[in-house]
Amino acid sequence: MDIQKSDPTYRYTVHIPDRARRASRLDWMVRAWQGKMLSVLRLLKGMLTFRGGVDYILWKIERHSGIRVEAAPRLKQYPLLAACVILWRLYRRGAYR
Repeated sequence: MDIQKSDPTYRYTVHIPDRARRASRLDWMVRAWQGKMLSVLRLLKGMLTFRGGVDYILWKIERHSGIRVEAAPRLKQYPLLAACVILWRLYRRGAYR
């Protein structure tokens, strides 16, 4: 039987091996994880590079997640310690996706 392209039952199909599908799915999961880690590293760099970096990061996180976290003035003097405390507080509040 000759199928015409104008026929509504005509469909284009691709046969991709299961192994290739699994590999592609795994590749995308790895890339999603890489993207999240790069975003975290970019935020940490911004926090350590600029004066008032902790306030900037808190504002940025609140803007994207809607969750507000306060940092004590003492923590703002030590950005790396502030990052650990802030990340933990955000984790407890469910700010990560």
